[in-house]
Amino acid sequence: MGSIMRSTDLPAPRQLLVGLRQSLRRLVLMDSVGVDIPGLPIRDFFALDARGVADYSFHDGNRFYVDPTEVPAEQLAARQANMATMRVLAGHPYMHDPSMLGRLGEVSIPTLVLWGARSTASSSSTRCDPTDVAGTHGGYDKHSHLHRGDFGPCHDLRLLRKENAMAHGPVSDTRVLLDGFGMGESPRWHEGRLWFSNWGTNEIVAVDFEGNNEVIGAGGGGSGWAVNWLRDGRMLVTGGELLRIEPDASRVRHADLRQVSPYGWSEITVDGRGNAYVNSLNFDFADFTEVLASGAAPGKIALVTADGTAREVADGLAFPNGMAVTPDNGTLIVAESFAARLTAFDIAADGSLSNRRVWADVTGDGICVDAEGAVWCSAVAAAGRNVVLRVREGGEVLDRIEVDRPCYACMLGGEDGRTLFMVVAQWFGPDKMDELIEAKTGQILTARVAVPHAGWP
Repeated sequence: MGSIMRSTDLPAPRQLLVGLRQSLRRLVLMDSVGVDIPGLPIRDFFALDARGVADYSFHDGNRFYVDPTEVPAEQLAARQANMATMRVLAGHPYMHDPSMLGRLGEVSIPTLVLWGARSTASSSSTRCDPTDVAGTHGGYDKHSHLHRGDFGPCHDLRLLRKENAMAHGPVSDTRVLLDGFGMGESPRWHEGRLWFSNWGTNEIVAVDFEGNNEVIGAGGGGSGWAVNWLRDGRMLVTGGELLRIEPDASRVRHADLRQVSPYGWSEITVDGRGNAYVNSLNFDFADFTEVLASGAAPGKIALVTADGTAREVADGLAFPNGMAVTPDNGTLIVAESFAARLTAFDIAADGSLSNRRVWADVTGDGICVDAEGAVWCSAVAAAGRNVVLRVREGGEVLDRIEVDRPCYACMLGGEDGRTLFMVVAQWFGPDKMDELIEAKTGQILTARVAVPHAGWP
């Protein structure tokens, strides 16, 4: 740079782009980074010494390396100021922007990505490879926004599409709908509002799109309870037992499940036939750490049919969590949190479960299904990060949303079913639930997505 630019002089990147958007007709990105993909690292240039910067920036680092001890003080100060500016431009924590994948779909002009053939700043798998071109374009590629006639052949960025499916449009930035509560769980979209379980206050809460919330009534007591509705509109509440709320607000036992498990009931979903599936951890929550360490899988699923008949339909589950039923009433998917997987069962005409299988090797908590058969799952602290994933059967990640604290459950809703609600809060450990609830770090986040809700809940 000819002069020192201070980081405080820089316009906000989004403001800069908005100002340029109307005038840009073509875009060329040279040596661009910005998307962090697990297993395909970007170099942390701010952790490198001068030797490392030269080696990773140029094909022949020896030609460009300058010993910092030989640089005049004024020039060294300029370099340090430039590095401070780069820290602002490069994003946090370094060289990538966690929200970028959600904004790539906004690019609507022809874009060419150029990389040095031997650059080592990032993994070659994330770069534009001019040799990997045959059959990838047919003119305009809506995923990478490249025009063959404008810029010639280029890689179609398939890896980026795997991590964030842009075929249907971007995932929007998240916004906070509600905050300041202790511990929320089990969100459900019902009658134009999001309903969720506030474990901290043992309240069933409903919130609208403006953040106006209403306490509907008492929950099931303690932690782990959830709600759902029968086809006739009556509410079911889990907890120590499965209760039904009658039109006069009285509570009655919906089904006697004590013969299945004495430890109470947690998640619930009611399918299109009116069958209610409820699951139980089937151990005392005080033994959380011991059960996790032992590898035991005592969890169960019970079925309560529309006529009130109850029976066990699955066992051997490693901390069963959120459950969802596909729109054809043919498959039940449950998150086994201790096993870090989504498990699927076929549903028979009488509601029985069979053909147990691994649906996806991803961790999950509260889950929901969309109209393409993909599952949104809250992957709590997966690989050291807090992310919400959209995955298809087999485990391919289609979308990912990074959040700043663990997400415990997600639900699609809104008038068009394309708003993703995420219930998040800090996590202090299973032995510090009281401290967690007192801290009131709970939030409900929203993001707009492309594929609408389907199935149950």
